[in-house]
Amino acid sequence: MLIQFNFENFKSFFNEAHLDMTATSSTDHMDHLIEYKKNERYLKTLSIYGANASGKSKFIEALMFMRKFAINSSKDSQTGDEIDVEPFKLNTESIKSPSEFEVVFLYDKIQYRYGFEVDKQKVVAEWLYQKPKTKEIELFYRDEQDFDIHPRNFKKGSIAVKEGLVRDNALLLSLAAQLNDEIAINVINWFKSLKTISGLREEGYQGYTMSRTKEPKTKLRILELLKAADLGIQDIKLELLDIDKL
Repeated sequence: MLIQFNFENFKSFFNEAHLDMTATSSTDHMDHLIEYKKNERYLKTLSIYGANASGKSKFIEALMFMRKFAINSSKDSQTGDEIDVEPFKLNTESIKSPSEFEVVFLYDKIQYRYGFEVDKQKVVAEWLYQKPKTKEIELFYRDEQDFDIHPRNFKKGSIAVKEGLVRDNALLLSLAAQLNDEIAINVINWFKSLKTISGLREEGYQGYTMSRTKEPKTKLRILELLKAADLGIQDIKLELLDIDKL
């Protein structure tokens, strides 16, 4: 499960944005919490809301960029390919600066902290920490192409670095998972399990919803929803058009 997500200098976000699923000390709504260890409780759900164009969708896009790049950076690019990251563009310094992403999460009862900084050309920094009990252990830290790796706990990553296999535009984590490193695979599997459902991209639902209006019971439910939204719509009718006559 996700515990924290931090990022900065991405799309409409210049300063650091921070999401924290840690529960407060309040005993209210205990059934909506997950207790990991004593005095460590996390929220099962939270809401992000605000005015239109306030950055809600871009916040989710930042998390999805991190997910995609972590999973695919080593296998979906070649030497010299640009990294598909979009820094904040309304500041001359931010355009030249790297974008930073970090997550803290639980996977198989172990806490991990993973993050990276990237610009269009290269991975500027990358790090992975594991917290099996109470102490956080550094598995590796990367400063561009300089690596400090735990030789026993991150063996495949250490081998990849010694063999010069890590490209400057790809993540060590992604490559180590391809080399069957157990810890890297755990982190990648967590990213793969991370899903988002957004109503902002309605194109994927539009055809399905329109087709359901043919069913009287479903059409009634759709009308009830539209009326509850106070859009002034009293009825809907589905008309199939001949594409050749449009």
